[in-house]
This record gives sequence, structure tokens and C-alpha cells, in this order.
Amino acid sequence: LLAGPRQAGAGLVSRRSELRSLQQEIIDLASQIHQSETKSEQLKSEIGQAEEAVQEKSDAYNAAAADLTEARVQCRAAGDRQAILGEHLEGSSTELIQAQEKLSQAQQQRGTLTLRQETVSDQIRQLEMELEERQAQLHQDERKKQDQTAHVTTVKVELAKSEQRLDNLKGQLIRFQEDQKDRARALHELQSQLQQSQTRHAQSSRLILDSTTQLAELYLADEHWQQEITHFEGQRESLHQQRLELQRVIRETRTEVHQLKESRHHAELEANQAELEREGLANRVREDYQIELSEVDDSTELPGEETLQRAEIDQEIGDLRRKISNIGAVNMAALEEIEDLEQRHETLAAQYQDLSDAKNSLARIIHKINADSRRLFTESLEIIRANFQVLFRRVFGGGQADIVLEEDVDILEAGIDIIATPPGKHSLGISLLSGGERALTAVALLLAIFQYRPSPFCVLDEVDGPLDEANISRFTDVLREFLQWTKFVVVTHSKKTMTAATTLYGVTMQESGISKRVSVQFEDVTDGGHIRPEAIRNSSESDPPPEGPHDNSDDEQAA
Repeated sequence: LLAGPRQAGAGLVSRRSELRSLQQEIIDLASQIHQSETKSEQLKSEIGQAEEAVQEKSDAYNAAAADLTEARVQCRAAGDRQAILGEHLEGSSTELIQAQEKLSQAQQQRGTLTLRQETVSDQIRQLEMELEERQAQLHQDERKKQDQTAHVTTVKVELAKSEQRLDNLKGQLIRFQEDQKDRARALHELQSQLQQSQTRHAQSSRLILDSTTQLAELYLADEHWQQEITHFEGQRESLHQQRLELQRVIRETRTEVHQLKESRHHAELEANQAELEREGLANRVREDYQIELSEVDDSTELPGEETLQRAEIDQEIGDLRRKISNIGAVNMAALEEIEDLEQRHETLAAQYQDLSDAKNSLARIIHKINADSRRLFTESLEIIRANFQVLFRRVFGGGQADIVLEEDVDILEAGIDIIATPPGKHSLGISLLSGGERALTAVALLLAIFQYRPSPFCVLDEVDGPLDEANISRFTDVLREFLQWTKFVVVTHSKKTMTAATTLYGVTMQESGISKRVSVQFEDVTDGGHIRPEAIRNSSESDPPPEGPHDNSDDEQAA
């Protein structure tokens, strides 16, 4: 099988020139590819540095946000401490007023006892004067003893009675003195209590001043952090703009890199095609002319000894042709398959890069969401905890309660313990309380959460079932405080709860299988328990209430 142009000499020279030009093009394309790869590496390094700077700024912003959250929590805790100190100050003021009242009462009693003591002293002086007069009269009676024996006997009896009265008055005087000493001791104790109350009042005043100073410092720190946040937000905005610019540059660079890769790919394909053509030409020259193009030097002439080796070259050519025939058919679609595989590799690499970027973005988003969730959960827990403590003391009439998180555990995965201490009991878990105490604690916690996130309406279904009348009164008092922004619909069987409502809705079954709704407003009822005539006229003018089947024989009422 022979191939090639008829004029071998001219074809060989043209082929050599084409080979030289193709080799030069290959060198130029290789240099261009090397320059493109260098530029791509530089752009990648710049992109990495920009992403590291963005990450550092984001970490700094997150740290500043965490510091701000901690400062807000400390400010809120200082406010709680100030409220508690205010309550202690009010208690100390009340104790001081009571001590002053007791002191005034004791002073009044002391004045009364002093007056009584003066009266008794006057009586004793009068008795002593009478005794002296009696003794003088006794001396006179002794001189007249013989004449007035009967009169002396009478005088002795009166003297004995006077002495007995004197002894009684002396005993009363002793008792009055003891009472005066007791009153003096009580007055001394009251004065000491008054001094203690004044000391506690001074301490409370100092604590209030300290708390006010701390609160002012926290406010200053808050303003400082607000300024820092504003500064960081400005930096964040500028970094965001820089990031957008870098992303635009990255996209343009990626487009250029993709174009360079495509041009490189086309150049490689052309180089491969040129190499294949060169090999084909070399094989043809080797087969037709027994010339190795790689060994040909344009400056030297072919030696004459090659003609002597022609038989050996022909034999070698025959062996090579037999080997080629033994190889079998050549896959002509190999180049297309390579192109498809390269395109698929590029597509998969781009998808892998997109997935990696999406994974990193999701990791950053998850980190930010966790930070925001921790911050919001901490703020919400602190507010609900303070509300729960206040409502628990108000509902139980004293005691203490707290919400405690599990220690050494992530705040988003930690368990929550509710510690309740009713008045007169030790600190217990909510599972160790009685049924009524558990229900009242649950109601206090529910209302604390509801106070943090109120809504216009709230439905309570028999939450007062385990409560007695005293606890129901506290429960209704707490509900009244929420009526400024919330309306409650309470399903109950308790008469105590019904009396706290403004409107009653009852469902009754006068006929079997037919339920009927009955509503009563307390403002339409007189003090004697009768419906006002105006309400009867208004109800007669309105439509009758709807009726329908009902399968429950028990009456339920909603207040």
C-alpha cells in the first residue's frame, strides 16, 4: 500500500517546512499555556487571600456580637438586681415605719405608766400623812387610854386596815416598777431594732448607689459596643462590596481561565493532530524512502551507504506491516471519546467545586444560625426566667423558683430543670410537688412564656382543676394583669373562676341529643341575681342561638 504525492521531492520539502512551522506553533502554544496557568495560579492565590480576609472579618463580627449579647445579659441582670434591692429597700422602709410606730406606742405606754406611778406616789404620801396623823392620834389616845379604851380599839382596827391598804399599795407600786422595767427593756429592744433597720437602710442605699453606678457603667459599655457594632457594620458593608467586586473579578477570571482552557484544549488537539500527521508523514517517508525524519539534518546530504541497507529496511518494513496487521482495527473514534471524557471531567470538576463551595457556605450559615440561636435562646431564657420568678412568688404568695440549664452541655442541646420552692418547704424538683403545686407552677411557667410572647387571645382548658379556692383566687388575680393586651377563654367547672369572668358561655342539653348554648354577661345581671329588662329586650331583638347535635351529657362553661 503506497501513499503520497507523485512528486516526492517537492512533497518532502513542503512537509519539512510544515513540520517546522507546526513545531514552532506548538512551542508558542506551550508558552501561552504556561503563562495562562501562571496567571490562573496568581488569581487563585489572590482569591484565597481575599476569602481569608473575609473570614477574619466575619469572625471578628461574630465575636463582637457575642460580646454585645453578654453585655446585654449583664445589663439585664443588673436591672434584676436593682429591682430586688428596691424590694429589699421597700421591706426595710416598712420595717422602719413599723419600728417607729412601736417606739411611739412604747413611749405613750411609758407616759401612761409614769402618770400612774405619780398617782400611786401621791396616794402613798397621803397614806403616810394619814399614818402620821393616826400615830399622833394614837399617842393622844394612849394618854386618854383609861377614858377611851373602846375608841382606841376602833382606832387600832382602822390602823390595821390602813396598814393593809399600805401593803397593797406598796405591792402595786412594786408591780408597776417591774412593768416599767419591762417597758424600758422593750423600748431598748425597739431602739436596737430601729438602729438595725437604719443600718440596713443605709446598706440598701449604698447597694442601690453601687447598682446605679454599675448600671451607668453598663450603659456606657452598651453605647461603646453600639458604636463598635456600627463601625463593624460599616467595615462589613465595605468588605461586602469588596467581596462582590472580588466575586465579579473571580467570575471574569474563571471565564478567562475557561476560555484559555478551551484554547489550550484546541491547541492540544491541533498539536496532537499535527503530531499524528507528522508521524503519518514520517511513516510514509520511512516506508517509501527509508528516511528517518528525526535523523535528517537539512545541512547534510544523505550518505550513499543507505542504498546498500535497502534490503534490510524492506524486510523491517515488512515485519512492521505484519505487526500492524496483527494488531487489528484501529479505533477511529478514540479522539471523540477523549473529547467527551474531557468535557465530562470538566463538568464533574465544576460540579464538585460548586458542591464544595455550597458545603462551605452551608457550614458558615449553620455556624451563624447556631450563634444567633444561642443568643436568642439565652435572651429569651433570661427574660422568661425573670418573669417566672416574679409570677411564682405572686401566685404562691412567696417562695422561690428558678429555671436551670444542664451544665457542661451545649446550650442548644442542654436539658432544662425547673426548681420550685413553695413557702415553708425545701427546694424540690417539680416532680416531687403535689398535684395542685405542680399545676400552679406549670401555670406560672406558661404565663411567664406567654408574657414574653403575648397574643391577642388565649384558651385555657380546665387548668384550675387541681387548685383549691385560695390558689384559684391567686390564679385569677394573675390573669387580670394580662387583660390589658390579651383576652382569655377559660373552660372550667369552678365557680370561683366563673365569678372572676365578665361573660359566661354554657352548653346545656334540655332535650335529649340537642345541645343549646346559653350566654350571660355579668353587667346584665342585677345585684339580686335577676336579668335586667334592657338585656331581655336586647336578647329578644337578636337572633336565637344556633342549636345542633351534642353527644356529651355534662355541662361545660367557658368564662
